[in-house]
Amino acid sequence: MKAYFLHKLADIIPLDANSRVVDMGSGKSLNFLPLLQRIPTLNYIGLEPDAKSVEEAKRVLANFPNAKVFHQLGYSLPPETAGQADLVISLSVLEHIKNLEPFIKSSVEAARPGGHIIHRYDLGHALYPSSLKEKLQTFLCGHLPWLIPEHKYAAYVPVKRVEDLLIKYGAEVEKVTYHQMPGHKKFLKYFKVDT
Repeated sequence: MKAYFLHKLADIIPLDANSRVVDMGSGKSLNFLPLLQRIPTLNYIGLEPDAKSVEEAKRVLANFPNAKVFHQLGYSLPPETAGQADLVISLSVLEHIKNLEPFIKSSVEAARPGGHIIHRYDLGHALYPSSLKEKLQTFLCGHLPWLIPEHKYAAYVPVKRVEDLLIKYGAEVEKVTYHQMPGHKKFLKYFKVDT
């Protein structure tokens, strides 16, 4: 579904062979693979805190010379990303960011003047915890975040907080919203990508 979203987004923005993208919380970069296959010279930079995911992303992106992935949190930027990106994006990441302000600040700093910043996030962990463990985890993240390590963090992210931080760091906000259905995980279980 994220790859489909990116496919449609590339036509709306639009992205082309000269575009630069910063993917914050890029994971294994699999969501961008179809777009890179469509636009092989797209300049893609992924930021990912999980070392194993970074190694897998490097393998996945080996055939794309303009694609790089950095092993780091999104609280700071590699020098070549500052003020250069046509698109700065995070997909299902904000709810896992322990220090939201420096993350949002970095996203704004990565965008070129007139560039786009998209943080598409969901709140399923916080609104509809799937287990007692997840309920406890989201409670602790919301009330005692210092007890939870960065890689286990999952919390409610108020839309107003995201909007305020984007404005604080100089972004022009078009719209901030989130969409979450209670049965999202169940829907994904039965959703067939090729239909």
